[in-house]
Amino acid sequence: RPAEPACSTAGRVSLHVLTPAREVWHVDAPQDGGFVVFSETWYWGWQAVVDGRKVPLYRADYLFRAVPVPAGRHTVVLTYRPWDFYIGLALSLGALGLWVLLRFRLARPGG
Repeated sequence: RPAEPACSTAGRVSLHVLTPAREVWHVDAPQDGGFVVFSETWYWGWQAVVDGRKVPLYRADYLFRAVPVPAGRHTVVLTYRPWDFYIGLALSLGALGLWVLLRFRLARPGG
């Protein structure tokens, strides 16, 4: 379980859901212009959503993840969706489809 993320001394942050590719946090931010800083390592495949709206995910101290949050109660969802995985998956499925097509086309008599 990751350490609780940092917030202003008056704010509260609590973990609601934790899986390897998804985190859901409840944040009570005391003022606008604040960030929630998560102790896990920043990595380019992570995306952030605050109350259903995509927001930028920043690096904090070069190593950690930080999400901007306005004042009030919010739900912050972090998901891991690296684009290169989906490109690799599409290329692999395309290659498999091509192999199947060629395999059965060449296996037909007269093909």
